[in-house]
Amino acid sequence: MSKRLEVLEKKRAQIQAQIKDVQAREKKQQRKLDTRRKIIAGGILLKHMEENTHDEVSTKMHSLFQNYVKPKDRHLFDILENEEKKKPANAG
Repeated sequence: MSKRLEVLEKKRAQIQAQIKDVQAREKKQQRKLDTRRKIIAGGILLKHMEENTHDEVSTKMHSLFQNYVKPKDRHLFDILENEEKKKPANAG
């Protein structure tokens, strides 16, 4: 292999490493933003459920929590327990 080709191959390897590094940083940043969006959206939803326990959104979310949150994780959502305590006695 010629000296010129070796130099170019080395440069290509360096550039590929830089590209991978930038891609990894961008992916990490996108994961952070996605997590932040989920935290904010979840906070809004939980606040709504606390303040509007019997509206359509809260009822639907309660059902979704019951169906999709694993039993071992339900203690993280004390709002579910609070909703059960707040329901009127004649509510089904």
